[in-house]
Amino acid sequence: MENCFAGLNHLEGETVAVLADGAVHEQVVVNSAGEITLDTYANKVHAGLPYTAKLMPMPIAFPSGKGSTRADKKRIHEIFFSFYKTLGAKFGTDEGSEQINFRKVSDAMGTAVPLFTGMKSQTFPGGYELDGDIYIEQSQPLPMTIRAIVPKMRIYDE
Repeated sequence: MENCFAGLNHLEGETVAVLADGAVHEQVVVNSAGEITLDTYANKVHAGLPYTAKLMPMPIAFPSGKGSTRADKKRIHEIFFSFYKTLGAKFGTDEGSEQINFRKVSDAMGTAVPLFTGMKSQTFPGGYELDGDIYIEQSQPLPMTIRAIVPKMRIYDE
């Protein structure tokens, strides 16, 4: 069953990201009439130019008995993300390499996964380094609000 949506004349010829009834649909091209055609039926559709939201907090530093940990090697081994009404995200030490899973076994297949509010704990990739960079991104047409990022780490004490 096909489903057409109009009113996208300003995006004619562009590839758009689509969210159909809360679920990510494959990207489509806006035709010369300013319409998109979806290969599945949907009642509520959001379409727009795709982009990737990227977040990289400031380097980790806090006071210690020797002064600041800014110049110490550190290893993040676990990280906690506090999300608000979020779905879909990747994280890592650079470009998002680890997918955060929001789907539960109890979620019905073929339906949109509900937005998540709460904490997610993840094992963090990477070794000992000076910066302890944390990178998080969202490239799907889904909401992502991060309320807090809490790393658990070890400081390399020479």
